[in-house]
Amino acid sequence: MRQYKVRSTGLAQRAGTVRRPPILAQQPSARSVASGDTGGMQRLIVTEAWTSTYDDPIVVAPGEHVSVGRRDVAWPGFVWCIGSGGEEGWVPEEALMFEGDSSAIVARSYDAQELTVRVGDSVRATESIAGWTWCEGDDGRAGWVPDRCLRGG
Repeated sequence: MRQYKVRSTGLAQRAGTVRRPPILAQQPSARSVASGDTGGMQRLIVTEAWTSTYDDPIVVAPGEHVSVGRRDVAWPGFVWCIGSGGEEGWVPEEALMFEGDSSAIVARSYDAQELTVRVGDSVRATESIAGWTWCEGDDGRAGWVPDRCLRGG
């Protein structure tokens, strides 16, 4: 089983740092994109360009209380959350323990950082969730890319 350290959410660490997968699986799961080996990374090729949507994506940690807003129609499985520090963004429902309709406790770390990619880029993928895959580029940048933009390498 692969273990990851939860990184600090400080803004100073956002620029140029390598990020670990933001959903920390406790057991091997179907979300792993490396077939048969949950400890590996799969090479994928970008077939459709993607530009990161948010300059300052939400990062949440286990035990954090968040306010829950609307559900994402375009990307089912995500809800709009406002973190304890006022940061806002989409968080996968499976990372949350809901306390009614408008609040939740974060069950697992999540970083909503998206990765800007160009057609033809080669990336290493570690896991997928709700139509998005966590990828690392050869330049060390990492983040989520929509599955529709990727194919096996």
